[in-house]
Amino acid sequence: MSNLIILLVCLPALTLCAIDWAAVSVGSFAKIDSNNDGSLEKPEVERYFKQTYDTNGDDKVTKQEYVAVVTAANSDHNLVRALTGLFDDLDFNNDDVIDKNDNDKLFDLIDRNNNNRISQLEYTTWFELTINPVVG
Repeated sequence: MSNLIILLVCLPALTLCAIDWAAVSVGSFAKIDSNNDGSLEKPEVERYFKQTYDTNGDDKVTKQEYVAVVTAANSDHNLVRALTGLFDDLDFNNDDVIDKNDNDKLFDLIDRNNNNRISQLEYTTWFELTINPVVG
């Protein structure tokens, strides 16, 4: 009985810590979709990544740049940890730098139907499949 009481008392706090990954995905998709046409094209993804994370303008994003931006933009420590963990998944050749080649590979991976456009569904599916192993 005492375990049940403890669970009932702690449950609201545990719920507050939960992250709605679908909502995070929808929000990030909207930020990247600069022409608001409901799909992402390679130039939009490249432009967003460069403008957001390439703080020194050298056309590549180091892990240090990425972590600094993610940490500054998010107060939720669980979200920061999860997004920071994504860097390694985005760095396809494991050189601690994300460049155009990594972005191209990422785009092709997310674009499941190979139509050179990423739909909201493709993006959300990739995001949830990628983020859950990083968090869990």
